[in-house]
Amino acid sequence: MYKVFLCGLDNSGKTSILNSINKLPNPGSTKPTLNFNVSQVIIDLTEFVIWDAPGQMQFRNLWERNIMETQIICYVVDVTDQKRHEESLETLQKALNTYDNQNLPLIICFHKLDLPSANKFLPEVKGVFKKGLFGRRKIHFLETTIFNPSSILNLKTLFVEIIEEEI
Repeated sequence: MYKVFLCGLDNSGKTSILNSINKLPNPGSTKPTLNFNVSQVIIDLTEFVIWDAPGQMQFRNLWERNIMETQIICYVVDVTDQKRHEESLETLQKALNTYDNQNLPLIICFHKLDLPSANKFLPEVKGVFKKGLFGRRKIHFLETTIFNPSSILNLKTLFVEIIEEEI
């Protein structure tokens, strides 16, 4: 079983992505995550346990213990929350620099592309994150929305591809 650590700022869409991966009805109707949501899922005969981390500032210190025991870090960015793009990058950089996880693959999901302002802010947020210094780690950038099943399928496929590369 392989662990995916799903993290990002509050309201970035992490739980909605997890609900979409699990094919739950109404994946976007969620409440703020106040503790870890943990879900097991089988994707192409590969078993994953996905940890959906709370993104509020007061809970980010809980990431440390759980991020170290993972095989993939999946970081979710709300493309439409322009005022928080820099904060989101800084939060990711802090998490990557604080915890001993230098060799873990990183997926950055530019999320909520279904919203009208997403196309306006997408180039900007991509620029912010692509200039981020992430060392030699393998980074995958992905555009996602819970309302396009193919974008969630692409994410699930990427989980399996990363694990197959590591084996």
